[in-house]
Amino acid sequence: MPSAVEDIEQNPVRLYRRSKGWTLDQMARSLGVNRQSIQAWETGGGYPAYPNVMKLAALDPDLPEALRKWRTGEG
Repeated sequence: MPSAVEDIEQNPVRLYRRSKGWTLDQMARSLGVNRQSIQAWETGGGYPAYPNVMKLAALDPDLPEALRKWRTGEG
């Protein structure tokens, strides 16, 4: 069983952001949200509302499903 930190490190939003070399602020600007939203999505403290799920899908079509699986423990 991975630790909480290891689990957060596998978050698909975080992995995507880091693969682009983006800071929280840069990803937030690209999606039109605040950095606290990105941080919440990455740590499991929140889940994006439908319009933001669509914005994530525009960045990478696999992100919404990967995030859902991560949150439910399926991934």
